[in-house]
Amino acid sequence: MDIHPLVIHFPIALLTLYSGLEIFKRFTKAEHWWNTRAVLVIAGTLSAFGGLSSGEGAEHLFNDPALHDVLEAHSLAATIATWIFAILGACYLVIWLNRHINLTKKLPLSQSILTIAQKILGGLGAPLLAILGFLSLSLTGALGAILVYGPEFDPITSLVYKLLFG
Repeated sequence: MDIHPLVIHFPIALLTLYSGLEIFKRFTKAEHWWNTRAVLVIAGTLSAFGGLSSGEGAEHLFNDPALHDVLEAHSLAATIATWIFAILGACYLVIWLNRHINLTKKLPLSQSILTIAQKILGGLGAPLLAILGFLSLSLTGALGAILVYGPEFDPITSLVYKLLFG
């Protein structure tokens, strides 16, 4: 049984919402959503790794050789998106841990890690990574739709297919 379609939509929703809030933050300077963004990106990333794992299982069930390149591109885009969000999730986790258990006093390298996390989340790094992650997530979805419904499913999947595969 292929559980990939059941598993993957939860992280897509969480990470899409996170991306929107991260970008929204740049325009409002609102920090009161910090905990919400942290939970969304950490939970979304953890569940995205579950989605990657279920995708590996589903890949073995896929038998259409004509779409093999699409399958490989789908897998690569999903991996890239997951790792982009993993970087953001790790930054939020490090800062959260430091706020609650004073991480810098417990681990010798934690001050350097904390500084990097603060720079990524405090500057343009977080919104840029959120945009890149969202674009990778969107590409992954379009490629997944091509795998399930075919390259001419809708105008977006048709465009993606033509751009990437001629």
